[in-house]
Amino acid sequence: LQRARASLRVFKPKAEWPSGVDGAAAERELVQKYVAACEQPDLAAFMSLIREDAVQRMPPQPEIWVGRDAILRLMVDAGFGTEEFGRVRCVTTRANRQPAVACYVLGKGDTTYRALAVDVLRIEEGMISEIVVFGPEVFGGFGLPITLDPQQGAPTV
Repeated sequence: LQRARASLRVFKPKAEWPSGVDGAAAERELVQKYVAACEQPDLAAFMSLIREDAVQRMPPQPEIWVGRDAILRLMVDAGFGTEEFGRVRCVTTRANRQPAVACYVLGKGDTTYRALAVDVLRIEEGMISEIVVFGPEVFGGFGLPITLDPQQGAPTV
């Protein structure tokens, strides 16, 4: 574990921003736009945040979706933004020193939001270049609840 931590310090993934940009503030703004696009839902806004050559993975599944259009097709095929899919609520967090968004869904007829996925975001040149999506089984490791009450505010992590 000590060697792994030392390696992470040297090879840690970090957001890449153009020179002269306050990376911390820009990252917060980009993540908030991502959250808003997920919660509204607004596919056009979501796509405006993602690089054209972005990649999406969903470990442990072997598939990799390459390109903004492929990611958009995946979301549409999954029903994102439809009444059947449900409403999304997000909580921001971090994973491996990268920004992450925990997504919860309130399905049709449900009374609580259920854990859906944690999206870990890699940022390059001010846009999202990779989204790694983990299932609800990882929520406990982040200290996140499995359900959210629609009447309460989002938990702080």
